[in-house]
Amino acid sequence: MASKASFSSAEWQLIKDAPNWVFAALAAADGNAAILSKAAESKAFKKATDDYSGRDRLVKDVLGETKTEKDVKGATLAEAEEALQDIGTYADAKLTDAEGDSFRDFLMAVANSVAEAASEGLFGAGKKISKKEEVALEKIAAALQARPEDKAARKAEAEKLKADQAAKAAAAKRRAQAAAAAAERRAKAEAAKAAAAKAAAEKARKDAEAKKKADEEAAKRQAAADKARAEAKARLDAKAAELEAARAKAEATLTEHTVVAGETLSHISLKYYSSAAKDKYMVIYEANKDVIGDNPNVIRPGQVLRIPKL
Repeated sequence: MASKASFSSAEWQLIKDAPNWVFAALAAADGNAAILSKAAESKAFKKATDDYSGRDRLVKDVLGETKTEKDVKGATLAEAEEALQDIGTYADAKLTDAEGDSFRDFLMAVANSVAEAASEGLFGAGKKISKKEEVALEKIAAALQARPEDKAARKAEAEKLKADQAAKAAAAKRRAQAAAAAAERRAKAEAAKAAAAKAAAEKARKDAEAKKKADEEAAKRQAAADKARAEAKARLDAKAAELEAARAKAEATLTEHTVVAGETLSHISLKYYSSAAKDKYMVIYEANKDVIGDNPNVIRPGQVLRIPKL
């Protein structure tokens, strides 16, 4: 709700004197300020107070500070019109259309009360409002923009502003909806992209795990095959070595000798090597240690001994 607080200090200095500027405009138009002043004090201001006190906060604040200042009382009609124009401008700037119209109605009621009171004082039972006062009232209404066409223009402007704001709001809403739809599409696209990337990463992970597992199994199979080949080769090599050893042994063996009773390694060495020396019979012992045992001096009849080539 509009009140004194709605205006700056400088603006309020003019607003609070609005009824006095109305009074001054009528006084200047009629040219009889003394009579008008008396009428305003006895009838117009009292009527305005009685009609508006307590109904409008701004009017109440104005009536609480209204004074008839000398410079206002002595103002010309042009000065009063200029002041009222400024008051109308402040009303448009600081008040809603409804509040501005209410304040203008208050001022025009004051103007009409003053005009009527002044006319009664001047003409008695004559015309209620003089021609000069009618002109002054028209100028006051024009200055305040309180005429019906002014109200209609403000209403049309307000409706246009409302329509423009509605159009802007609708356009903003459409833009917001379009932006939201675009954002949603981008979000879905990003989500799809992220999902695809996630699926690709998961597939890559699974493929890597499968490859790792396959490689490990292949490595195990390869290791098993290598081991089997190595073992087979080892067996073959062992067999070959065994055969080679047997062949070498066979090639290294001069002959075989079956021990008879009373023989010693010396006797056998003398027989085959033409020498009974120890270094000779020990060759026979080393070749047959597995048969003879740990003691080269003890051989038994029936033992078959290999006689190595020297």
